[in-house]
Amino acid sequence: MVNTPAYQFYPADLISDPEVMFWDMEMLGAYWQMINYLWLNGGSFDSTSCDFFENLRKLFRKKTKKSAQSLWKKIEKKFVVKNGIITHKRISKEMEKQRNWSEKSRLGGLKSAQTRKNKADESQRVVEEWFEPNANISSSSSITNIYTNNNKDKYKKIFNQWNAYKGKSLEKDKKKITWHSHQLREDDSVSPDIVRAIEQAFKDGYLVEDICGAINNYAKVLLGEDYFWSYVWGLVEFLMRGEEKHKQAARKWWRFLPHNFIEEHYLTESAKMRRTNKTQGPMPYQLAKEQLRKQQVQRKD
Repeated sequence: MVNTPAYQFYPADLISDPEVMFWDMEMLGAYWQMINYLWLNGGSFDSTSCDFFENLRKLFRKKTKKSAQSLWKKIEKKFVVKNGIITHKRISKEMEKQRNWSEKSRLGGLKSAQTRKNKADESQRVVEEWFEPNANISSSSSITNIYTNNNKDKYKKIFNQWNAYKGKSLEKDKKKITWHSHQLREDDSVSPDIVRAIEQAFKDGYLVEDICGAINNYAKVLLGEDYFWSYVWGLVEFLMRGEEKHKQAARKWWRFLPHNFIEEHYLTESAKMRRTNKTQGPMPYQLAKEQLRKQQVQRKD
């Protein structure tokens, strides 16, 4: 299996390992060389090959096979060696996670395609109900007006969900972040550009609940202190901005859909570390420091 170019790395996982904490830079370098090699080569390294130590020598940037072998023995216990095949628990776990995510995305795409098809079928049914079989339909404007009238409540619901964050703001990296809210028109209707953007989302097969869920996730990363995201968009830009600069590009807001959203992709490094520490508990050096403090208190007593 060929992996994606990148994988997630949590510094706290490495620092909290009491053995790795005392490795020298040569051992750390060899360890990461092997980790990266495994990631780029399907998660395994065949050590039964007669060229294994020669390959290690090149991988570890050593002058001799003997020195490469010696360095490998120092870090070998951090890897899994079974039947001559070298793997790593965390790399295997990350590979499995990405496989699951890929399958989830594939199924999500199939679901979206089916939803769009159902939407198109429903649209055709509505047209057939509104127009006689032999009616002369010279323009799509009539049909558009019918849909617009039927969707008024949906537009308002999405509009109100967006404006639920009106006035919210915070500062990120000395930059003022303020939620971009909107006003209704004088006749209490939603502006045409917002209607068109929402209508496009409906045509793409997304429901009101999907769009509102995406809005909530976008607000979470924009207005949350634990997240680095700082791109402030209005509702139209939120729904229409593409991943690339061409008309058929995937929309950026899709990444915020409830079935696509991955919160940890937007966390700052400090937030990731805080959450990891909260899950794992105190690090070894913190425990040692606390134990030393208690011993000092006992001596004083």
